[in-house]
Amino acid sequence: MKTQEEIKAYKADWIKKRREKLKDAWFLANGPCRICGSWEDLELDHLDPMSKFTHRIWSYSEPVRIAELAKCQALCHECHKAKTIEAIKQPVRQVSDYNKRERSYRAQRRQRRAHV
Repeated sequence: MKTQEEIKAYKADWIKKRREKLKDAWFLANGPCRICGSWEDLELDHLDPMSKFTHRIWSYSEPVRIAELAKCQALCHECHKAKTIEAIKQPVRQVSDYNKRERSYRAQRRQRRAHV
C-alpha cells in the first residue's frame, strides 16, 4: 500500500504533466511568436492586460481557460519582456470604480458557473 506522501507526490506529478500537455497543445496551435516568429521559450501574453482574469490559466476549468486564452497570444520570452517594458512606460489607463466593481462581479459569476 502506498503512503500518503507517495499518493500526494503522484497527484502533484499527474497535475503537472496534465498542465504541460495543455500548454504544449495551445502553443503548438497558436505559435510561433507573433512578433519575431521564434518557437523558443514561448510565453502567454494578454493582448489587453486590463482584461486579464487570472494568470493561473492552466489550472482552471476548460470553459474558463478557453475564454481566457481567447484574450492571449504567444510571444517568445524576449518579445514578451520587451512588450511588457514598453507597456510599463505607457500611462496607466484609468478605470472607473463602477467598471472595477462590474468586472469583479462578472469575474466572480464566471468562477461560480465554472465550478458548478
